[in-house]
Amino acid sequence: MVFIGGVSSRTGAVVITVLPYLLQNKLPGVLTGLGIDSGWYQTNASNVNAGLFSLMFLLVVLVEPGGIHALLRKLEGRLRTRAGRGGRPAGNV
Repeated sequence: MVFIGGVSSRTGAVVITVLPYLLQNKLPGVLTGLGIDSGWYQTNASNVNAGLFSLMFLLVVLVEPGGIHALLRKLEGRLRTRAGRGGRPAGNV
């Protein structure tokens, strides 16, 4: 959880708690909606989930050592910067 959410964040705990639920309950419906047979996933769900967690862990460690929380803070800063450059100046309503 520390690698995903960073040392001072609870984001990792949320991701570790919510992601398995989404994978088990929502992914088969998404795959079916895309026209992909979800039977294979349902048969191999534990292996696929372990692989996805491992891949996510590796990507976070390599790309953002501060965790997903730090990545989200950077993204928020960039979005705020872009919004500030938009049509009207910040502060005007």
